Amino acid sequence: MIELKFELKPLAKQSFKTTKTCHSYQPKDIVDFKNAVRWLAKKQLPDIQQSASAFHVELIFVFRRPESTKKALKQQADELNYLLVKSTKPDLDNLEKAIYDALSGIVYVNDAQVCQHMTTKAWGKRDFVIIRATELTNPVLMKLEY
Repeated sequence: MIELKFELKPLAKQSFKTTKTCHSYQPKDIVDFKNAVRWLAKKQLPDIQQSASAFHVELIFVFRRPESTKKALKQQADELNYLLVKSTKPDLDNLEKAIYDALSGIVYVNDAQVCQHMTTKAWGKRDFVIIRATELTNPVLMKLEY
């Protein structure tokens, strides 16, 4: 299992933007975020050999709590070391895309190798992202019953 932790504000990958002259581009903040994730991943995993196996990936995106969070709720969450549910934007799938794309060529050859995932989006004391990637050695995931 590979575990990475980045002290970065999670950023969602949006669709490519198009100029009036039909030139497509990715916004600079998204490009910078993906480059930061790639650099930090290589720094935390200097000897990593990318794998061609299938992967299960767990992603935890934590955003710094808003100042408007009730004091009692903050205190309770801090005492228990809990995160608070975040049900506002950005969308989970857009957060995932940015990370999956950034780790292509580092952890796995292509992000299409991610066959199974679990993602959490929450409020916490500070911004960070945790990634756990596990190679799936057994090609059978589960028995499907109708």
